[in-house]
Amino acid sequence: MVARPRPGTPPGRRQQVFGDVELAAALSGTRGRDAEATVKGIGAALADHHDGWASDDTALLALRVPPSS
Repeated sequence: MVARPRPGTPPGRRQQVFGDVELAAALSGTRGRDAEATVKGIGAALADHHDGWASDDTALLALRVPPSS
């Protein structure tokens, strides 16, 4: 699976999609952060993955689930 390339990217230089493996890696560095910092961290990892360019809108949602009692 590949992501849509940045306009002007030479053929054959398409980037891999930011998928489950990349998301897991980004999340591994967010332990202990609040929701806002977690979303910012994932957003930064996504931007880094695509050299700061996005072809589509990106939406991130963080939920805090309290521990069961």
